[in-house]
Amino acid sequence: MNASFLSSPLRFYGKLGFSALAAAALASAITMGCTSKEKPTEVVSSPAPPAPQAWAGKMQELSQTLSELMPLIVSKSKFNNEKNYEKIETQTRKLRTLSHSLKMGEKPGADPGLNVMTGLFDEDISRALASLGSGNREYARQVLRDTTSYCVQCHTQTNNGPEFPHLNLSLNTNELNALEQAEFFAATRQFDKSLDAFETALTDEKLAKADPFEWEQSARSALAITVRVKKDPKQTSELLTKLEKLKSLPPASKEAIAAWKKSVQEWSKEKRPAPKTREEALTRAETLIKTAQKRQEFPLDHSQDISYFRASSLIHDLLLEKERPKDFSARAYYWAGVATEATRDMSFWTLHEAYYEQCIRILPHTKQAEQCFAKLKDSVTLGYSGSGGIKIPPEISQRLETFRVLATAEAPKANK
Repeated sequence: MNASFLSSPLRFYGKLGFSALAAAALASAITMGCTSKEKPTEVVSSPAPPAPQAWAGKMQELSQTLSELMPLIVSKSKFNNEKNYEKIETQTRKLRTLSHSLKMGEKPGADPGLNVMTGLFDEDISRALASLGSGNREYARQVLRDTTSYCVQCHTQTNNGPEFPHLNLSLNTNELNALEQAEFFAATRQFDKSLDAFETALTDEKLAKADPFEWEQSARSALAITVRVKKDPKQTSELLTKLEKLKSLPPASKEAIAAWKKSVQEWSKEKRPAPKTREEALTRAETLIKTAQKRQEFPLDHSQDISYFRASSLIHDLLLEKERPKDFSARAYYWAGVATEATRDMSFWTLHEAYYEQCIRILPHTKQAEQCFAKLKDSVTLGYSGSGGIKIPPEISQRLETFRVLATAEAPKANK
């Protein structure tokens, strides 16, 4: 992946394939009951979750397959060693079967991101397998390596979902460096191990000095676990105390740590009881987001990450509820998009556009839908902006127009 693609928040629309995203979005709409023409006061019902063993079994097998592949993926020499060709292709084919099964199968609960993520995951594995067959091995390696970001992004949203602490991964993970181990353990929901690995990497003066950008991105990933998953201000504070002792950190990173510590101190001093209703929870998330927006000096100012992580965790839990009024759901999706978009640079893809689209589908032809479309349009425009101006592909423009019509407050009158 080149730097321009990594820095572009929505370039995955064209890069990963419009059809895959459209299919995933459609699947999500069907699952969440979003294509209904029922009145906004009625509820959005989520499907009954399948037996936990079925999903957990697939995830166990997926993580085991990834554990076999990752030591080969992260090493360019091993990946291109002919002795490993057969194993790599066999495991990638197995991964392709599993990814397709996850995409087509029922998802546990009503996680709003699973349909999108499993669709993109399946698309990428298919491209990697095709690249192996055509001899484009380096491209295949990059695609396989990037797929772990889907797992990490999904599994660090909240503490919902199975954890896999009993896998026999010692042989393979020992071949990974500390950061690679941290990401793998996060992807397989072994959060305590992930935090230990992150701490080992982040307290290394050499990493902080040699690659401050990677250091800061990794620090934010660790914070996403302590805040979103663990929901623990004390653990977050302890981590930051260890990080601020590093002598080789550049001034910008030190400033970020100071801002994060301030947010955690405010979090620790809060005396409010836990929200008792969904409305209280969403209102608290909105307050966190609006306060963070006021304090930010520019859109991707990382100083307010703690507040955005807390807000996204609150909203994500709300979106897991089985039944919600449609107007409440649309509002929740809007704020989920805002919170996620604020930290969109943590990975090369993100879900904020999917949240805005879901908002429009749930409550079409309303002011709320128009508000979500405005955010969607701005995000897509930014993703296709560059030194040569704004160049949005025709298929993306057409997709935007579809959502514009769907979002317009007054539905178009049918021709008589």
